[in-house]
Amino acid sequence: MTDLHALLRIRHHIGSVIERATGDSTVICDQVRPIVRDAVIDQDFVIACVEHTALAFERQDFSNPPIVDDEEREFSIRLIPWPKSVSNHPHRHDHWTVTAVMAGRLRFEIYEERSGNLSLQRAILAQRGEAGAIVPPCIHRVVNENDGPSLSLHVFSGKRALQAHAERRPYQRGQTVWYGAPDSQKPTVLDLVYGLLSTLSQIEPAMAIPPLRRLCRRGPANCRMAAIKALALLDLGAAKDEAMNLANVLDDQNALALRNVVSGL
Repeated sequence: MTDLHALLRIRHHIGSVIERATGDSTVICDQVRPIVRDAVIDQDFVIACVEHTALAFERQDFSNPPIVDDEEREFSIRLIPWPKSVSNHPHRHDHWTVTAVMAGRLRFEIYEERSGNLSLQRAILAQRGEAGAIVPPCIHRVVNENDGPSLSLHVFSGKRALQAHAERRPYQRGQTVWYGAPDSQKPTVLDLVYGLLSTLSQIEPAMAIPPLRRLCRRGPANCRMAAIKALALLDLGAAKDEAMNLANVLDDQNALALRNVVSGL
């Protein structure tokens, strides 16, 4: 049975902070930051994030929808994957945001605008379990400093983006000003799965296996195969079973190749 209670809890906690703070962005950020910092290293929360993704895959939704989307209190929580060596362009949001690292290591660069030019003011290196907040008009960008995939959690605030903007970024809240062209290369669904697999590798193996198996059964074939490979490190027998299940839905050539690999294990 899918358990998303951890997502309901964080929605409640952040929503309560927003209601009490009555619009004070600094107070909100100071109180939301420890909430997300604790969440990203909590096993139940990590598993709930994977379960949420698996349920989206089951609906054939590969758009990486928010894990929490609260229209009444105008905030969303999203997972953003960062493939190796990837970065985005400097930008600023018009509402407060809070970010935490779930897996890997990210560098957050803070810029100052002077006479139309940007100058780097400082850089913050953050690892799993670290969180920070941004209050407008902070200009920043994110760089994946990890040797592999990284995954971050973002609490975005503000009203839903205008329709013209939402066509390209359907889950965005508020407006984002980009310095240079907006990022054109969006993370893929496989990038998201790699980020989730990296996060699952940080929790107890016995806890990681059930959500791993659900990822093995849902989503595009390349995502399922990535999950199967991760499962094989924890439970080879279970990985073989999931690989055979995947082979049953592949075309004949790929199914035969996968079955041959499994039989050689």
